[in-house]
Amino acid sequence: MPSSQFRDLLLSRRSELLGFLRRHAPQAVLRYESPEDLLQGTLTLALEGFAKLEERNDDSTRAWLFRIARNHLADRTRYWMALKRRSGKVLRFEISRSESATDMSAWDPKASQTSPSQCAMRREQLVTAVKAMNLLMERDRNLVTWTAHKIPLSEQASKLGLG
Repeated sequence: MPSSQFRDLLLSRRSELLGFLRRHAPQAVLRYESPEDLLQGTLTLALEGFAKLEERNDDSTRAWLFRIARNHLADRTRYWMALKRRSGKVLRFEISRSESATDMSAWDPKASQTSPSQCAMRREQLVTAVKAMNLLMERDRNLVTWTAHKIPLSEQASKLGLG
């Protein structure tokens, strides 16, 4: 359990750490997380790692704290860049079967700014959809894919050899 002296040290370094995170956080990270969020993550890691801290004077603790902040920034940067690299083609299914319907006929994920929780939720939904697609037989998987690509039913039937 961290001492009150350590908590006071964290609180006294809070504004200095926040300034450091504002200056050094890449734009790719700041699109999804605020400097305050990064600060909270850094302080959480510092509290979790308190038991590993051997020297407890001000200078070594400050260096240790900023090393945690740099590592946390690097982790968050890798996290957001990995999501960007692994983004796959998203299948968009229509909510309405009518082609003329303009209200909610297709959901566009770019329509609004996304938060980290929305990104996580969408990624989870995509993983669930991929798992579900993998459970389908090949014929059913093809039907879902063709429907998503708006291939007419007559063409789908001919591909399957149906009259």
